[in-house]
Amino acid sequence: MRGDRQSEGDRLSALHLMPPALGPLQRIDLHGLVARVAPWAFAALLAHHVLRYTWVAEDAFINLRVVAQALDGWGLVWNQGERVQVYTSPLWLWMTLAASAVMGDPIQSVVWLSLATAGLTVLLLWRLCDRQPLTWLWLTLLWCSARSVRDYLCSGLETPLVMAAVALTVALCRAPPLLTTRQLGSLLAACALVRHDLVLLLAPLVLLTAWRQANAAHPGDVWPTARALLLGTWPL
Repeated sequence: MRGDRQSEGDRLSALHLMPPALGPLQRIDLHGLVARVAPWAFAALLAHHVLRYTWVAEDAFINLRVVAQALDGWGLVWNQGERVQVYTSPLWLWMTLAASAVMGDPIQSVVWLSLATAGLTVLLLWRLCDRQPLTWLWLTLLWCSARSVRDYLCSGLETPLVMAAVALTVALCRAPPLLTTRQLGSLLAACALVRHDLVLLLAPLVLLTAWRQANAAHPGDVWPTARALLLGTWPL
């Protein structure tokens, strides 16, 4: 009897020494914590990039000179009276021209455009990660640590627009695709407005997506797909 009482007393003492179990409200929600911290972490990382790496590349002044000529009423030319296209990205030039007309300072315009386009890329990465905070955080950190992003994110060039175009195309071509075959062709044509060589990079993905759609709708018949892509890419 005395031994049973002693063992029962030891068990009660051990229970008193054990830490209390965490309840459902006391457990750490890792995904919720990351979802709350990730936007602030990205904002701090983006501010670090802006403060340390913002610069205007030599090639960016080609666009800025064309923008200045257009704002002075001479059109999208390098020299007055010479109809020569010297810019690489038509869409980036038009965005810079619109922002410069509003803000009045072309250099500040390209910096703010770069930041806005980078923010769009991050939102598209969130879509590609299926809104998983941990995956999105790691992918964003890897993206920001790339040397091309660090050196050219705020350089005045169309690099952030190219990144956003690639992320947008991948997001729209995921299964199930969000666009019809003709719309996929139009998307490929729109990428040519960013950079002409971007079509070579994204064409295999767009063609594969269109082929999967055609194979599901018309097995063995590739003519509807080819016709839709031809109509979609007609602006090229």
